[in-house]
Amino acid sequence: MLVGTDGNVSEGALWNVGFVRPDGQVIWPGSDALPGVTLALVRAEYERCHPGESSEQPVPAATLGEYAAAFTTNAVGGVRPVHRIDKHILDPASPVVAEMARCYADVEPEPI
Repeated sequence: MLVGTDGNVSEGALWNVGFVRPDGQVIWPGSDALPGVTLALVRAEYERCHPGESSEQPVPAATLGEYAAAFTTNAVGGVRPVHRIDKHILDPASPVVAEMARCYADVEPEPI
């Protein structure tokens, strides 16, 4: 996981990341990152189905223990749960993460 000089999480080397608060609110890191196509598609579908249940804001690495779950997105793996970040154990069976995976599955393919 990449953390900027400001101490905020941005992304991974080959993936974007999202976090889930204990109340179910999804937080997308509001730091400099390469915006992945998978992230954009999943986020758009999630926000269409769950308006107001996600936001973009800084995620200080020092606060990672406050999140209940996390997930990654990339073109190869779609949406994948994160089990652990350093010493912080996260819920890989989070219903919000499962919903993110469903949103990914519901993205309509585009013909090329």
